[in-house]
Amino acid sequence: MMYEFMPASAKEELAAAMEKDDAGMGEQLERFEFLMYKKNFDAALEVIEPLVRKMDILTTAGAFQDDKASEYYCFNELFEEIMHHERTQSEKTFRMCPIPFAKIYSYYGSLLIDLKRYEEAEEALEKALRWNPSSADYLFELAETWKIRGDMDRFLELTIRAFDKSFKSATVARCYRNLGYYFTEMKRWDMAVACIVLSFEFVPADKNGQSELYYIEHMAGRHVEMPKFDEFRKVADQYGFPTGPSDELVQMAGNYAHYFTFHENSEMADYFLRIFYDLTGDEEAKAILECHQN
Repeated sequence: MMYEFMPASAKEELAAAMEKDDAGMGEQLERFEFLMYKKNFDAALEVIEPLVRKMDILTTAGAFQDDKASEYYCFNELFEEIMHHERTQSEKTFRMCPIPFAKIYSYYGSLLIDLKRYEEAEEALEKALRWNPSSADYLFELAETWKIRGDMDRFLELTIRAFDKSFKSATVARCYRNLGYYFTEMKRWDMAVACIVLSFEFVPADKNGQSELYYIEHMAGRHVEMPKFDEFRKVADQYGFPTGPSDELVQMAGNYAHYFTFHENSEMADYFLRIFYDLTGDEEAKAILECHQN
C-alpha cells in the first residue's frame, strides 16, 4: 500500500492535514444530519458521497491500516474499546483514528437504506463495522438491510450478534424488539409478545414496543398469551439469544467499576458503574451513584 511506504515525516504531514480538515468535515456531517432529519435524501446524498469517496481513497492508499504494532479504530466511547480489547486480547496498541471513517460509512449506509439501495447499504455498513466492530447500532442497520430483502435468517443472526455489543438498556430493548419482529414473521405469536414485553424491562412504556404489541395481536387475530418463562428460555437457548443483558458485559462493567473504585478514580468508576446500573437496575449501584452526585 502506498501509505505503508511513505516516510514517517510524510505520514505525520498527512495526519496533520487530515486533522486540520476535520473541522470542515464536522460541518458537513452536521449538514448531513439536518438534511436526514428533514428527509431531504437527495441533498443528503450530495453531502455524504464526496466524504465517502475521500474515505475510500484513504483506505485504498493504506492510510490507518493495522500494522505490526497498532490497530486503528473509530470507537464512539471507552467501553466499546474495552469490550473489543477484552474479547480479542490483542497485544497491539489500539489507536483512535483522527478521521471518522465509521460514522461516515454508517451515515452513508443509513441513507442508502432510505434510498432503497440495499446491497450498497450493506457494503457501507460492513465498512463501518470494520472501523468500529463494537457498535450494536451498525449491526441493527445492517440487519435492517436483510429484513427488508426478506432474509429473516440473516436478520436473526445479526440481531443475536447485537446482544453481545449491547451495553446500554436501549440497545438491549431493540434486540428484543427485533426478535419480536422475527417471531411475528414466523407466526410464533407467543414468543413475539414475550420478546416485546421483555423489551419493556429495559425501556418501559416504549411507544415502538406498544405499537408492535398491537400489530402482533392484529396479525394473530386474537389475544396472545405469553409463554411460561421456562418455555421462553428453552426457545431462547434453541435460537441462541439471552434472556437478559449479556452476562459478560454486566460482569465487565462491574469489574472495571470495582477496579477504578479501588484505585480511587471516581470519574472512571462512575462511568462503568452507570453502565452496570443501566443494564441491571441494581439498587446498590444506584445508591452509590446518587451519593457521588451529592
